[in-house]
Amino acid sequence: MILYGKPVADALLKSAKKAVASLESAPKLVIVTNPNDNASAVYVKNKLNACAACGIDASAIPMPDKSTTNDYLRLIDRLNKAKDVTGIIVQLPLIDGVNEEIVAKSISKQKDVDGFLKDSFFPPCTPAGIIHMLDYYKGKNFLNGKNAVVIGRSEIVGKPMANLLLSRDATVTICHSKTQDISAFTKQADVVVCAVGKAKFLTHEMVKPGATIIDVGINRIDGKLVGDCDFENLKDICDITPVPGGVGPMTVATLVHRLPALYNKQKDKHLEK
Repeated sequence: MILYGKPVADALLKSAKKAVASLESAPKLVIVTNPNDNASAVYVKNKLNACAACGIDASAIPMPDKSTTNDYLRLIDRLNKAKDVTGIIVQLPLIDGVNEEIVAKSISKQKDVDGFLKDSFFPPCTPAGIIHMLDYYKGKNFLNGKNAVVIGRSEIVGKPMANLLLSRDATVTICHSKTQDISAFTKQADVVVCAVGKAKFLTHEMVKPGATIIDVGINRIDGKLVGDCDFENLKDICDITPVPGGVGPMTVATLVHRLPALYNKQKDKHLEK
């Protein structure tokens, strides 16, 4: 079975639209962008369109050329203090020379809709979206007792993904660039989440038939987008997400879906940085 992201994303967006309609006013999302990066402009447009479809007030603020870390910090401080701003996203990559870690940590946790801060209300959108997909296609008890392997240990996908799988009572192994004989682990896995950043890294020889494969990779080969998994040779023996059209739509939908909840949290308590 091919696990498409669109039907799951559509369900989340429908839920978000209903939640927004029940609020006193529309949540507001501000995306701080780098106008020099054409690739990220596509992602920003997708987020703005999804927000608009759900009645969320979303806008982009492009940073001027040669902006410094301090320029970003001043803007984010203003957005942190703005009572009408629900969520803040700083779209990567930043202007050359800007310190990404310092900028990311400057966002108030109450407005961290991406879930990148360690004490954020939410986990990062991509792993959270993957859990939504598994619930949709497999049921909420699917992960209970399953052997799961996460390939990749990044702070925004690999590590939080492992934690979310553990929270659903899966037995989790994290593999990475230093892991010896990764296939020894993946061959035993009921679920594999591949976020290694290498095109077609996971092959059919590395998994057992019937496994569920979640492909987080986005790579370009001869102008064509491909994932971290060898989709064509895996789709007939496993349940697998396609690239594009799998995890991607889930990341945006998860982001939009949590904005009404973030709005309500801010109404319930005073903002603190």
